[in-house]
Amino acid sequence: TFFFWGVRGQKIVGPNSRKKLREAGFRGNCSQFIEREIKQFIEEHLCELINDTQTRLLLEAYAPIAEDLVNSVVPEVISTTGLTTLLRQLVAERVSIREFVTLIQAIAEHHFESEKGSITGVSSKINHQAIAQIKQYSLLDGHAQKGDTRELLATVRIALRRTISSALMVGAQQVAAIVADPELDHMLSISAYSGTPISLELRDVLAENLRVLRSDCVARNVVVVTSRYSRTVLAGILLDREPGIYVVCPEELCPDVKFEILGEL
Repeated sequence: TFFFWGVRGQKIVGPNSRKKLREAGFRGNCSQFIEREIKQFIEEHLCELINDTQTRLLLEAYAPIAEDLVNSVVPEVISTTGLTTLLRQLVAERVSIREFVTLIQAIAEHHFESEKGSITGVSSKINHQAIAQIKQYSLLDGHAQKGDTRELLATVRIALRRTISSALMVGAQQVAAIVADPELDHMLSISAYSGTPISLELRDVLAENLRVLRSDCVARNVVVVTSRYSRTVLAGILLDREPGIYVVCPEELCPDVKFEILGEL
């Protein structure tokens, strides 16, 4: 006998649990069901576990390893609350924050570039092969908005490209990719810069089109490739509707990542 909120929000309780599980479309024993549902729930809400207290504990844990770096960044460059927000954004998009020192270093470099007045944020070690493969879709733009939190997030994600690439390449020789249509990408970029929200109707259409494009794909991970500055907007749109999708830009991927293009979104 157990109590749990199961698939499609059904309450599963009591001696008829096995029957209710089958009616809900699950095949297996109750313990497997509970384990799967709890794991999925934690993954979907993991970012909510990150708060300022947890961030401070994380900073204290890494202080002996990189004390000067940590002290020069927090709170001089970014506040604890600002860092918490950044960590939540990364975790919500399934980017591991284990490379915490690399993350802090990226924040410091971003601040340095901002002070100089030229934010590039793109290392010479970016995936030029991926850029060449995607270039035909016109998804590489070269302008940035200084001081924007999206730019900081973009810079940190590029610094964590090894982490992102490793997550995508698990059990795969190529990454199944859906490329954002240039007109869509341009519209999302405008939305990012102007702060104009994307309509609910368009959000639903994008999610539905994405489901159709990936329906025949058996790959473990499917990514949507956009330009660097429209990426955050599209990731926000798909986060609730298609939580299993990665949204990346070519600069965030390592040279050994190869694409199999499924189509355009």
